[in-house]
Parts: sequence; C-alpha cells; structure tokens
Amino acid sequence: MEGVSEPSVLGMRLANAREATREVFGDAGVEDVLGRLGDDERGAFLPGAKLRVWEPDRLLVAWVLAVWEGPCGRSRPDLARWAGAITGRGFGRARRVLISIASPWTLLRRAEALWRGEHTHGTLTVVPVGSQGARVTLRGHLLAQHAVTRDVMAEAFRYIVQLCWVHEVTETHEHKDDAVHVLVSWR
Repeated sequence: MEGVSEPSVLGMRLANAREATREVFGDAGVEDVLGRLGDDERGAFLPGAKLRVWEPDRLLVAWVLAVWEGPCGRSRPDLARWAGAITGRGFGRARRVLISIASPWTLLRRAEALWRGEHTHGTLTVVPVGSQGARVTLRGHLLAQHAVTRDVMAEAFRYIVQLCWVHEVTETHEHKDDAVHVLVSWR
C-alpha cells in the first residue's frame, strides 16, 4: 500500500475496537483500556480521533492486549464475547444480510480477498476439511504472534461462519511456524 510504512489495518477498525469494548464492557471498560495504553497509542482511540485510512497493526494489538488485561480480567469467555462484538462491527448491516444468506463455503472462498481489503500484511488461506469444516491459517501477521490475539482471531473466524446460519459452529486453534491455524467446524 502506498504511503504505509509498517503493517497496517483499516483505520476505522480502531474505532470499531473502542465501540465493541463500550458495547460489551460499558464506558468504564473503555476508560480502563485507554488508561492501559501508552501515550503514543491512546490518541488513535480517543473519540473524535482523526484516523488515517491505514493505521499501524500494533495499535490494534495494544488495544486487544489491554482489553484482555483490563475489562476482560483474563476471562476467555469475556474475550470471546468481545471478539464477537468487534467482528460484528466489522460487517455493515448490508454485508451481514448477505452473509446470513450465504453458505460458509461462499464466505470462506472470499476470505483471502476480504483479509486483503482490510490488512496490508499477512497471508490468510482457507483449506476445506470435509464438507463441514475448514482450516483457516493466518501467517506472518502481528495478530498471529500473541496468544490473546490468536484467541481473538480464532473466535472471529468462528463468529463469521456462525453468521451463515449453520449450527454448532466450533473452533480449535494452534500456533505453529509463525501462524495461527484455526479449525472451524459446523453442522
């Protein structure tokens, strides 16, 4: 991407992270997270911040880690709830309607293009596993380097498949070779 000097995410995703935190943990949760960020990170998340089209991935990672340490209290169920909220905010109303009528395979076939539209770095691949599962691999990205961000990404993939109105969507994931490998299954 022209003018992008480090791995970056669409800037509006930072506002989505803040508002997902407010949705799940309230204003106090947002204030808690803001208080855990460094001065150089905090400014991008303040209401009214002038976000660029692309913002450094490290800012989003810092927010995720602060949510984990702060309002989540290191609770995996709370982190999963927050991951669902931020993922849901990543889809506009029209896109959610289209996803709700799509099959998981329709969506998963487009996963790499969807990733590329929102991230400057990292490689996302999807491989079918039987007729009701897929292995989603994110390689070479900051979100694959931290245990907490891997948990968030795994829940995001599960949540997205769940939007397709399939049943019993589960995920398991592992970190191996600079990548997070997520097995998503459904019925």
